[in-house]
Amino acid sequence: MSLKEAYVQKMEAQINQLGSKFQNLKAKASEKIADGKIQMEKGKESGKSEFDVLKAKFDELKAAGEDKFEALKETVEKKFAELSKPAKKSTETRV
Repeated sequence: MSLKEAYVQKMEAQINQLGSKFQNLKAKASEKIADGKIQMEKGKESGKSEFDVLKAKFDELKAAGEDKFEALKETVEKKFAELSKPAKKSTETRV
């Protein structure tokens, strides 16, 4: 075997190995993207139901008399603050 043939054989093996590493990285990236999508969907569903709770409590507040207003106001403000944190955080990270 000549020096050239040995070099070609060695480089071919290294290139194939590098290709395998890239494929592995690509597969891992695809998995992480899929995991992120799953988490996003779970978060959307959870956020939607929490948002529905906020809206229901706000409707209750609007219909309540003065005697229940303060208690409901605290509940609505607390729920609003909880839901506002992720929304604010997501807009800050996109800048």
